[in-house]
Amino acid sequence: MRALLRLHTPAAACALAASAALASSASSEPSAAGRPLFRFGVIADIQYCDCDDASNFAGTEIRKYRGTLEQTRRAVEHWNALREPSAACILNLGDIIDGQNAGGYGAGLTFDGPQSEAALGRVCGALSACKAPIYHAVGNHELYNFDWAGLRARLQMPEAGSVVTEGGSDAAGADAAAALRPVSWQPCKGWTFVLLNAYAVSMEQPRALPGYRAAAELLQRHNPSCYEAVVAGREGRHRVRTRGAFSEGCRCRPP
Repeated sequence: MRALLRLHTPAAACALAASAALASSASSEPSAAGRPLFRFGVIADIQYCDCDDASNFAGTEIRKYRGTLEQTRRAVEHWNALREPSAACILNLGDIIDGQNAGGYGAGLTFDGPQSEAALGRVCGALSACKAPIYHAVGNHELYNFDWAGLRARLQMPEAGSVVTEGGSDAAGADAAAALRPVSWQPCKGWTFVLLNAYAVSMEQPRALPGYRAAAELLQRHNPSCYEAVVAGREGRHRVRTRGAFSEGCRCRPP
């Protein structure tokens, strides 16, 4: 998975990493009155695509691509029904649609054209019914379908719900640097959520940004053959460019 979420409390800091699809709600320790201080929902790897069910690459499980849309709607209904307290925020930990929507592999090869816009629109439509603000992390499947600037613009549209994205921009200069900084918010007094960009250092960053150059230098230093293949555009099936790392700017300390 590509998102790391840090939750800071006055006494301690804990980290939550998500790697499997889920839709759940969580709360902090009960208050003195026995009522949770706040609740938040989590969803990851929706990977929606209007295509038939199929196995994963390893052949170990069946993925129901169309069914994920209904599961998303059910998750939203669950979050909206939470009371005392209601959900303070929702975390989408990435891969909101499947890479096949881009038409480059899998069922996408039979599409008349890319389905990225339609797929994202359907999922955002389901999420827009959520009453709580939604915070999005960016995964590799989003990057199969959109560039950074396009993805951020689409996730910030009103029809996507009340959203905040972390991630990059293809702009240059200070605006691009600001876009790569961690996103933080406080759902409750004494709690701070920090959402980091796990693609801050990545070959998927626009070439003009420091994150791309840092990734290229890292590859050249530690894996020259892979560097030559990626930079020269000769990636084989055994090399995947959509992986990333946290940058030095992602370092943070509890407030």
